[in-house]
Amino acid sequence: EIISDIAADEERADLVLARIRSMIKQQTFTVSRIDPVAVVRDAATLAQVRLKNAGISLSVDCPAAFPEITGDSILLQQALLNLINNSADAIGAAGDRLGQAGAITIRLRQEDRSAAFIVSDNGRGIDEQTHSLEQVLQPFETNRPDGLGMGLPIVTTIAEQHSGSLSLDNRPGDGLTVTLKV
Repeated sequence: EIISDIAADEERADLVLARIRSMIKQQTFTVSRIDPVAVVRDAATLAQVRLKNAGISLSVDCPAAFPEITGDSILLQQALLNLINNSADAIGAAGDRLGQAGAITIRLRQEDRSAAFIVSDNGRGIDEQTHSLEQVLQPFETNRPDGLGMGLPIVTTIAEQHSGSLSLDNRPGDGLTVTLKV
């Protein structure tokens, strides 16, 4: 069973890299009907080990049934993983938060005919004294000394490829909520 899990992870990694290469080359991505609840659950499962090791709780709030959407499930999973990793980094950088445990919540909501993937955390948020919300969406802009500044720009590109959008709701000192609408 463990070997099967490792093989599945390797196959998924290969698919993610191939899709990112395609995205960078401006090639078309794989469009199909997908279940957004499955996208959320798969991303949450992939993030669980890192979050558990960091002592960060992850809550998932999805309706029992949700209409299918058109898109690339691998790219949407990668977008959610980028958002989860950003949240984990922000929580880790926030330290102990005065005894409050780190927490990330992923919600899935229907907005008009779109799916809204909403990732919230109780990290430090964006220090708007040093970076504007527009700046953090630009390539190579980062709050972290070891960051590349590519996470949010990649998520923005994935949103645009799905005719969607990315929005940020900053709560400096109390966290950040990012909405990926597709």
